[in-house]
Amino acid sequence: MVKPPAKASTQMKTFAGETSLCPGCGKVVYFAEKVMSMGRNWHRPCLRCDRCKKTLTSGGHAEHEGRPYCHVPCYGYLFGPKGVNIGDVGCYVYEKDSEQTEISGLS
Repeated sequence: MVKPPAKASTQMKTFAGETSLCPGCGKVVYFAEKVMSMGRNWHRPCLRCDRCKKTLTSGGHAEHEGRPYCHVPCYGYLFGPKGVNIGDVGCYVYEKDSEQTEISGLS
């Protein structure tokens, strides 16, 4: 009895015999288009900040729980120390007091 030919894999394999899938889109990453970051191969357009979606460079970004973030402002805003103008605290807003028309100086 003759066996039917095995189906050829449509996915390209690496030298180690495994396929490299992009964590961003889940598609195969070929050698000419890969960007290595966080120990995985990405398509260049798929390596984006998880918050603001800005395209990132390999090694030029922060990582938190396996997700890439741009250093400024997203990573600092989400995971940095909380304080004035940083994090979720807010910022000072100076408003002119409607009752005070002029500032009195020291005489």
